[in-house]
Amino acid sequence: MKPLDIDRIWNFIISECALTANFELHGERHWRNVERNGLGIAKAVGADETIVRLFAIFHDCKRINEDIDVGHGHRATEFIRSLAKSFLSLAKSDIEKLCYACSSHTDTIHSDDITIATCWDADRLDLPRVGKMPNVNCLNTEEAKKIAFEMFR
Repeated sequence: MKPLDIDRIWNFIISECALTANFELHGERHWRNVERNGLGIAKAVGADETIVRLFAIFHDCKRINEDIDVGHGHRATEFIRSLAKSFLSLAKSDIEKLCYACSSHTDTIHSDDITIATCWDADRLDLPRVGKMPNVNCLNTEEAKKIAFEMFR
């Protein structure tokens, strides 16, 4: 499999999901923060950086509003699956991991898979954008807990 062109994927998702990408709370700025958080955690814990980066791009890309949007993770999963063969060129197991991370990011707290755990922690560490501090009991990795403790100072 050829390496993914993450910049090309970013540009494609931003154009395909233009409305969502411009959301104030769940749009591109949030996706970039999740990517930054995720890469920092991934380096510390050994998570798969490609999946972490793709999670950042996809996890909220199919929201239809900024409020409670039940099903947005599942819609993102359907979108990922529609692109899997022609655009993402990932192993089937990596697609499944990415899909699970996206579909479960709002309703599952913990994962034993370090890459999925990193994805969810990266998203939760960006909660201050909506006026909430991350609950360390809802974080999976020691690295994310350390970052959260620093936020409380």
